[in-house]
Amino acid sequence: MLLTTHYMEEAEAPCDQVAIMDHGHILDMGTVAELVSRRFHEKAVQFDRIDGLGDDRLTTIAAVTSVRHDDGEVLLYSRDVPATIQDLLAVTDAMGAEPQNLTIRRATLEDVFLELTGRAMRD
Repeated sequence: MLLTTHYMEEAEAPCDQVAIMDHGHILDMGTVAELVSRRFHEKAVQFDRIDGLGDDRLTTIAAVTSVRHDDGEVLLYSRDVPATIQDLLAVTDAMGAEPQNLTIRRATLEDVFLELTGRAMRD
């Protein structure tokens, strides 16, 4: 069976093999676990964008390996989530701000697509 979708979470559960495509070209292919593990060994710390907190400062937060942006959200990929959150809270507190909608999650196919293409999924 072949399933085409723009919704990565829709493809994660039922598919044995997944191909990530962009502009008609296959960028990578494999199981969900293979695609994610090839690019991410970290967890994602996600929160709403904070004005004045740029990538130059975000990349210096403890244990952050990379920074991505997705539709008004910031994703910090971290090797040590507690250290990252502690440093993030210290940085934002010094700015007089607080991260909104702060979540922690494992990397997903959506993250793989973002990594491969440099942009979020589009409809």
